[in-house]
Amino acid sequence: MERFRSRRLGNIVQSVEFDKNIRLEKYISKIEKVLVQNGFNKCHIPQADFSTRYLSENDTEGMSDLYKVVAGDGQMLALPNEPSIALLNTLVLRRDEQARYFGKTDSFSFLKPTNPQNGYYLTAVLTCANGYESEAEICGLAVDIADAIGIKSNLRLGNTEIAQGIVDY
Repeated sequence: MERFRSRRLGNIVQSVEFDKNIRLEKYISKIEKVLVQNGFNKCHIPQADFSTRYLSENDTEGMSDLYKVVAGDGQMLALPNEPSIALLNTLVLRRDEQARYFGKTDSFSFLKPTNPQNGYYLTAVLTCANGYESEAEICGLAVDIADAIGIKSNLRLGNTEIAQGIVDY
């Protein structure tokens, strides 16, 4: 069942392996720079005030009001729901065997890493919004972000797999 807002024309899932000692803060400014260059002028990602509580299935209720960034082993920070940062739906950095995807829906998905013992995985779900009218455009932006932070990206198009719950790499 399609649970994403109709204004979203497509989604990209990006799953990347990281070294075990990586810290999300190292990449935030580079991600911000790419977003600003693409017209998202209010895309500041806060680097402090990490919550220590874990997200659960119930936490997805009311997600339409928040964009959530998850770092480390389930720590969370929330971004205000501003159209200017609508591109950045969810950015997840976890060391678990299953990296959770928490989107702006009433459900969540599990992303299965290809080799979980290798450490961290960055999973970014990017949505078409604010003038991005095709999956090709948003795919290009995802690649730009990957290039800016010096990683190789594996991109997968389509919101059907995400909405139904499982994305299998």
